[in-house]
Amino acid sequence: MGYFDTPEEAGRAYDMKLVELHGDDAAIGKTNFGIEDYVPAHHTAAGREVPPDVQQRSAEIQPPDFGMGRNLLPKMPGQPHAQLLLTSS
Repeated sequence: MGYFDTPEEAGRAYDMKLVELHGDDAAIGKTNFGIEDYVPAHHTAAGREVPPDVQQRSAEIQPPDFGMGRNLLPKMPGQPHAQLLLTSS
């Protein structure tokens, strides 16, 4: 994932990737820092204002894409990806 200047930066990068890949519900209890440090909904559900640092981290996390638009099979060298075209009738 990269090089980090501090253990905290490395831990936050890990947490953000965990939330990105698995979603916030799956990441609860597995992050280095509280899930509320990454998911604004945990603040708003409790009636609290979302801190600016949480807004920034949340904006950097891509939501999980469980197969919609992502090819889950690895591309073999020399093999083209299969394509699925959806059309409306």
